[in-house]
Amino acid sequence: MAKKKAAKGVSNPHLHARISYLYQAANYLSQQGQPAASGHWELPKQQEAQLDKSLKADNEANDTQPSNTFNKERDPRGLSRHLITHMRAASLKTQIRLSRQVKRSLCKRCDSLLVPGHTAQFSIENLSKGGKKPWADTSVTECTTCGAKKRIPVGSKRQPKGRPKKTLALDRSKGYPLLGNLPQLPAKHTWLKFHAWSRTYGRLTRLTLASRTHVLLSTEHDANALLRARGPIYSSREQLPAAAALLSRHLRLLFLPYGTRWRRGRKVMHDVCQPTVAARYEPVQAGAAAGAVAALLARPERYEQVLERYASGLVVRLGFGRSVAEAERTGLMRRVFEVGHTVERVGSPGQYLVDTLPMMMWLPEWLAPWKRELNRLHKRELGLFRELLDDVRAQMAAEKGGAKRGVDCWERAFLEKQDEYELTDNEGAYVIGGLFEAGSGTTAAAMMSWFLAMVLHPEEYRKVQEEVDRSVGESRLPEFEDMEALKTVRAVVKETLRWRPVTAGGVPHQLEKDDVYEGFFLPAGTNIHPNQWWVMSLEPLPRSCNSNK
Repeated sequence: MAKKKAAKGVSNPHLHARISYLYQAANYLSQQGQPAASGHWELPKQQEAQLDKSLKADNEANDTQPSNTFNKERDPRGLSRHLITHMRAASLKTQIRLSRQVKRSLCKRCDSLLVPGHTAQFSIENLSKGGKKPWADTSVTECTTCGAKKRIPVGSKRQPKGRPKKTLALDRSKGYPLLGNLPQLPAKHTWLKFHAWSRTYGRLTRLTLASRTHVLLSTEHDANALLRARGPIYSSREQLPAAAALLSRHLRLLFLPYGTRWRRGRKVMHDVCQPTVAARYEPVQAGAAAGAVAALLARPERYEQVLERYASGLVVRLGFGRSVAEAERTGLMRRVFEVGHTVERVGSPGQYLVDTLPMMMWLPEWLAPWKRELNRLHKRELGLFRELLDDVRAQMAAEKGGAKRGVDCWERAFLEKQDEYELTDNEGAYVIGGLFEAGSGTTAAAMMSWFLAMVLHPEEYRKVQEEVDRSVGESRLPEFEDMEALKTVRAVVKETLRWRPVTAGGVPHQLEKDDVYEGFFLPAGTNIHPNQWWVMSLEPLPRSCNSNK
């Protein structure tokens, strides 16, 4: 005869009943009892006897010491925590998973049962700017026993596991086992390879760089739909071990993920670079531009060095309050340039094997020479940034003693409102240092691209020259007040930035949570890589420079 099939149902129902009893008893105790004159909480005598009997039986079942029997002077809430501890132990021993609602009602620190109004305080907080994002609502349950807080998002849906049904997987380019497409990336001009892949596999192309997934965007529509319309979940950065962790120690804003520290640093940048404040920098910019024009007339063959000196000197003056001559005499300009070049090198894909194999971060320093190198480079750049910040702080302290006021700069603006920004000295020093890295090299590169455009398209240069002669004349240099009349100049500058974008390959953004775009599933952690060089191209002649566009 065949074996009789076992009846369907819950296995080990007595264990489930025991866990349920412990939870219900803890819930009851957490809401009972009144403070006595002695300051302790007391229960009716009948309940004391029942609980004492239950605890003795529970101790015998778990082979524990009988010292946990109920004491008349014991706080009933303490007894409730004791029952929760037993419930957790029973759940782990029997491998019965507690439900999500039960786990959320328990304090992980002291095992209290979180009952609003009795053992916990409940509130809703929204840390978004102005509280305007409803999906950022978070319920905060604070345990009144130990003060621990449990935060649970209430404005966003729970992330489903795996790829949702009825979604498509992106086409991926063919690569190598384990390494994926990493060996296929060229050392320079990676955006050209990105464009070739996009033409073969489509406007959304999936790459695999070792264990990391990248998605290439090759149209303006896709870039705006993801990075702008869905910006809150596409604004993070991948934490590469070499550049973000070892070189920057998670202080450089360029490599920070979207979070509190990023928002605070971004506020500093906004306060010193917003249009209403930037108008105060116009005299400094005009003086530096006049010096650059004179240098170009004297030595036109050194135009690259002149443009780099102009851009770097301008940011050094605005950021640190130092003149170009002083920065060159003290070696500051050289030191800042070295830091900028180091960031570009370390942040480039494939420079360090640890970015491909993050498990190498577990190696001790004596087995990892690249760790010693990056630690040394971090100390060098942190020492430079802190030296510049401390010099401005010392100047401000001397001013209180009657010294002459120094020049206004971004570091002075940060120090005056440091408490409001809630940033440490190291964090603030890196924010201002990051402004130099972002403003010096990019400005010089854009100006060099403008020179190239004018040489290759002399008809555009003639338009610019005719407008300047007509609106400004030949007796003076153009000024900011002439900007409204110089429409062709503005058009040529914008067309140059489109024609030769400074960051041609784009800076990848990391997706914070799973998303579905036009039927394609994008898992959390995917690096979204806009190919800016091709996104900025226009038909019918995408690589021509035409200000009429």
